[in-house]
Amino acid sequence: DRWSRLPDTPIATGNFPAGEIVYDDRYILLIGGFQYANVMGPVGRIRKSFGKITKHYPEKDYCSDILVFDTKTTAFGRATPLPLNNNMPMAVVHGDELHLIGGETGGSVIEGEPYAHHPDLYLIGKLSKAANRSD
Repeated sequence: DRWSRLPDTPIATGNFPAGEIVYDDRYILLIGGFQYANVMGPVGRIRKSFGKITKHYPEKDYCSDILVFDTKTTAFGRATPLPLNNNMPMAVVHGDELHLIGGETGGSVIEGEPYAHHPDLYLIGKLSKAANRSD
């Protein structure tokens, strides 16, 4: 019945995929993306981007980060980065697997196979909770 503001992401990044991106009915996965030079705050003030993004290919655009928002603790964490830079892939969490299709990569090589900027690529990653978590 109402909206409320959640904590800001630890890094200024965006262009995350929509879809089935919730793991274990608790964790929201914000996958890949792009860090723009400036961001706009909630009251319309523009400021410089913040935080250090992860890039599998440092010389190329887009991020390899997977930010994880825990809806129970309302805190952000990070998962193991993607094996490529990717902006807006289609994403589906199914059980303990993350399925990524396409996106915008700026070009990459996966298992020795080169892929172009808009790849015909399907990746599957295994999801699990960190071993040191108590909950």
